[in-house]
Formats: sequence, C-alpha cells, structure tokens
Amino acid sequence: MGESEGHSGPAPAGGEGPPSASARIAEADDKVLAAYLAEGLAEDSPEERDLGARYDVTGRLGSGGQGIVLEGRDGLLDREVAVKVLRNPGAGIGGAGGAGAGGAGGAAELLRAEARLTGSLEHPGVPPVYDLAEDASGSPFVVMRKVEGVSLEAVLQVREGAATSPSPAERSLRQLISAFLQMGQTVAYAHSLGVLHLDLKPANIKLGRWGEVFVLDWGFAARKDDKRTFRGGTPIYASPEQIRGARCDERADVYALGVILYRILGRCNHVDFPYDGLDEYLHMLESTFPKGLRSRGAGVSRELDAVVMKAIARRRDDRYASVGEFLSDLERALEDQSVAALAEGASSRARRLLGRLALPAALAVAVFVALAGSWFLAYRIGRLGRPDILLAQEPGPANPRRARARLPFERALVLAGSAAGRADALALLDRAVEIDPGFAEALAARGRLKRISGDAAGALDDLRASSRLDPSRTSSRYMAGLTALTEMNDPAAARADFDAIGEVGPSDDLRRLGLARLALDRGDADEALRLSEQVARDSASYSELWRIRGSVHADPRSDCFDPGLAASEFAEAMRLEGRSRELLSARAGALAAAGRTDEALADIAAARRLPGEARLDRALARQEWAIRFAARFAESVAADLIPRARSAAASAARLLRMVPEATVERAPPARPEPELEPEPGPEVSP
Repeated sequence: MGESEGHSGPAPAGGEGPPSASARIAEADDKVLAAYLAEGLAEDSPEERDLGARYDVTGRLGSGGQGIVLEGRDGLLDREVAVKVLRNPGAGIGGAGGAGAGGAGGAAELLRAEARLTGSLEHPGVPPVYDLAEDASGSPFVVMRKVEGVSLEAVLQVREGAATSPSPAERSLRQLISAFLQMGQTVAYAHSLGVLHLDLKPANIKLGRWGEVFVLDWGFAARKDDKRTFRGGTPIYASPEQIRGARCDERADVYALGVILYRILGRCNHVDFPYDGLDEYLHMLESTFPKGLRSRGAGVSRELDAVVMKAIARRRDDRYASVGEFLSDLERALEDQSVAALAEGASSRARRLLGRLALPAALAVAVFVALAGSWFLAYRIGRLGRPDILLAQEPGPANPRRARARLPFERALVLAGSAAGRADALALLDRAVEIDPGFAEALAARGRLKRISGDAAGALDDLRASSRLDPSRTSSRYMAGLTALTEMNDPAAARADFDAIGEVGPSDDLRRLGLARLALDRGDADEALRLSEQVARDSASYSELWRIRGSVHADPRSDCFDPGLAASEFAEAMRLEGRSRELLSARAGALAAAGRTDEALADIAAARRLPGEARLDRALARQEWAIRFAARFAESVAADLIPRARSAAASAARLLRMVPEATVERAPPARPEPELEPEPGPEVSP
C-alpha cells in the first residue's frame, strides 16, 4: 500500500498489516475503530534492492509518496548512509523519455532532479548528497548523509501529550525556538538560490543530539523561475495557493514556517476543523480565519502573536515577503521590541457606518414591525446553531495511553464534519475517552459534538469535565457557560461557569465575553458593550466579540439600535471565523433593517446553501419570508402614500399661488375724518 504526502484521509487497505496492527485492532473492539486501524496501519515491508557492490542495505528509515529511504552502508568509505529509492523500481525508467508515474518525465527523472537540486544546496542544514546511481534494474537511487536525531514531529507530539517517548525527544521551548530560527535560516539560504522547499512540516525537520537542525525531503522542491505548477502538499502546512495549484513563491514557505511556529508556541494546530480531502480542506481554510495564540490561552506576547498571525495569513499578499523579514520580526518580538506585524494589526480598521434609509414616518413604523420579526428569527437561529468557535484543541497532560487514544480521536475529527458521520464520530470519541479517561481534548471534542447534536446536558458534562482535568482550557469552560445560557436557559449556571474562568485569570477575556453574553441575555445593552470594549482593547481577534456587539446593535429594542453598524460587526465576525448559517442570518436581519433588502436576501440564499440542521432550514425560510414581506409591504405602502403625498403637495402649491390674487380682500381706502366746527360761545367785542 502506498502512502501519500498529501494524505487527507485513510487509503484503502492493501493486504494484511503487520502483527502489531492486528494486535491493536483486537485490543480496540469498537468496529469503526477496528476498520480505521486496518486501513491506516498496514505498511509496506522494506524491499531488497541490489545497489551494486559498493552499497549494502541494512534496514529502512522511512517512506514517502514515491520513495522509500533505506539505511545502508558505503563499503568503499566505510560509513553509514541513507539511500532513497523508488517505491516501485520500474516506475518511469528511461529518464525524460519515460512514461512512468510521477509526471511527464517519470518518477525516475523526478528522483534524479531532486538529487541534483538537493546537491546544489551546500548548507549545514541540508544533508549532503554523496552519490546518484542506478541499481541492477536501472532504477535510480540517491545516497545521502544518514542524519541521526529525532524528528520535530516526535518532539511536538511529546510536548502536546499525544505520545510518550524517551528523553531524547524532549525539548524546552527555548531549544525549539532556537531550532526554528536555524531551520528558517536554512530555508532562507535555499531561497537565495531560487529554490523553494514547498513541503515544510515537522516530520521533515530532524533535530540532532548536538544542536544540529536539518531540513529534509526536498522532493517537492522547485526553482522559483519554474513556470510549472502542481496541486498538492501536506494539509495543515501547505499554503492555500499551493493546494489550489497556483504558482508559488517564497511566501508559500513563509506560511509553512508560520504554521510550524504556531504549533510550537500553542501546542496545537492552527486549524481545528474536520475535513475529508484536499478540496474540502481548501474550502474550509479559505472560509475561516485562524484563531490567535492568545485567544487559545498560549502565554505569548501580543508582538509574538502578531508575528505568527502575519506569517500564516490566508492571502499571501498579507504575509511577510521573505523568510528573512519573518525571522527579523520574530527576533524583535522575542526581545520585547516593537514589530512591524503588530503595527499593521493594531492600526484601526476603519469601520464604515452604513447609512440607514430614510423613510416617511408612517412607512417606517409599518416596516419596523416586519423587520423586528426578521431580527428575532436571526437571533433564534444564532441560539440554535451557534458553532463552537472558541473551542481550541489545547494540550492536555501527558498520559501513557494518549498515543492509542489519539487514533480514534483524530479519525473522529474527520467524520464529524458531516451529519452522516456524527454517529461514528461519537462512537470513536467514546472509545478514545474509554482508552484514556483523562484525555481532556477528546472530552472537549465530544462535548462540542453533543452540543451540535442537541444533547445539551451531555455536552455540559463533557465540557466541564474537560476543564476540570485541565483548568487552563478556558475555552471549554466558556463553551459550557454558553451552552447553559443558550441551550438550557440557565443564567445562574452559566454565570458559575464564566466565574470559574476568573479563577484561572481574573482578567481573562473569555470571562468578560461570558459576562457580556449574560448582560445581552437580560437586555442590558450598555453593560454588554462596556465589557466587549474592554476585551477589544486587549484583542479584537475574537469572533465572539463581534457577535456580541452585532447582536446589541441589531436589537430594535435597544437604545443602541444601529443595523448598519451591526451588519459591519457581523461581517467582521465572519472574517475571523468564516461564513456560517447563523452569522449570515444575523447579518441578513441587520441589512434588512437598514433597508438593504437585496443584500439581505443574498445572505439568506448563501446561508441556505451551507449544510446544517433541518430546523435551521425552517428558520431561514421564515426569515426570508419576513424580509420579502417587509419589502413588498414597503413598496405597496410607498406606492399608495407617495402619489397621495405628491398630489396633496401639488394641490397645496396651487392654492398658495392663488392666495394673493383671489382670496385676499383689499381694504378700502381710508376716508378722512370730518373736521369738527367750534361750538358757538359768547361774542367778544373788539
């Protein structure tokens, strides 16, 4: 059975697995888990290859999509070496003119090209190529330095509690940061020669016993001026443009390095959504926004968080232009100096207030009643279907059973992405918790899935148990409080959960967001805004923050009612966490209240195209009816009132023009007062 570099789901089984796989399947009596183990654990046995008189094969070191790396011995120079051979010795023999697997030139020519390209990189962080030769069948093989040490993947699994390992796999955070800087310098050197790696991931980084850091597996590497493109890579680490099949540049490797650094600092991946295949992964990746390290409880500075988030920006134009710029900003963040990434992120993003449509008073009152119903439906949709956006996959304590429990856990994350797979996902999570009852991450995931499935009481039990096992999992406690408030209608229990977050850190942002939710629930808009503003001063990267603010401004009962601003805030929430049915519905209600009916109906149509529960479909249908009814009512009222108003205005104007001529009586001219004759008096003699 071949393995895939871009593995996004289990491949069909191809024969019996090794005895260890059978033993583990027998131990895991769950049928779904047994099928998964049978798919995933079968491996190819090392093949015997005749490499000529000089090289002897002594074992197997690893394998990839097209090749197998064997352990060998160079008899001429008496040293141990690593030998990379084709998985299928007959694939593509004949060089560029062959028609074998691996592209137009065949797998054989690809291996030769990899050897030549790697051989051109003379750097301490790149294992040197010793020889390029052909075996007895004419298939090429590459002889390289055998690198001693442990992979970064093994180190991170120990650090995350996903596996137990002897002490050589343990590294402090300071050692890991130092190793990261070294691997970054190696990649920067390759870029200076025009070479892109395009498959950077922890499994391809080897840490030596004496501080060496090697960047391995340059099989996907390409020259920057190469106009050919390919679609693929390893999900989680490959950049969106690489998975899409677009041409790549240095920023694709910057993205992969940023994802590795995110995992080093946060002890978790930057994405926590399930997916099945590259297409679904790309869709989810481009419709979501990564959560900041600080929002996941990682104890990093704002500067360091900003540097990492800039490196893993979805749009490559938003990333660092080169690895050198990335490393320089990272070193400044580690020294508590100002960084370019934070300056960009902290610059205020102008939030444009959307003007409200001025309506005549009589029309506004009528439309308000219909739109209030639309807002209420949007609010109910948010309560019914709000996703668990803050539930991060944070690390749990190390446990000897963790490695076994992680197999069903990781498979469950894939199955949980569709409604049809949720029952199997729950069965796998039950099995993971049965294997390792202290697996806080599995309990949190099961609680999230139960909440989506409508089992609010079961979700509360699992989320609270997860936070009790690992009190630093404040996101689990927040989600428990949100479930108690929105699903159980129990504000007192929700307040207890939010207060429990304060026991970990009194100034925790999630606690303030929880209190803002409670204020919003009891109709105290001013308090909800005050608390949300406190959170925004520390970090504006919580999508829940913008949900709360949007809900306050979208509520027609509130003195803060401003549907245009609410639409902008819901849009910001979608930018941070991706488009969802409840956010599209909420923004549609705000847009409709702002008089932007066409945009509101477009949001409803987009929400109905997304998968979801049937109850949400019904709620969306009612909301669409309310918006259309309001629009028709407004049109009919306007069609009736406006002509009447115009007619009345015209009549008034005519009357006003007639007033000076016909309706004002002119006053008659004033007549002079008669003169009074003097009364006769006694005569006076002269």
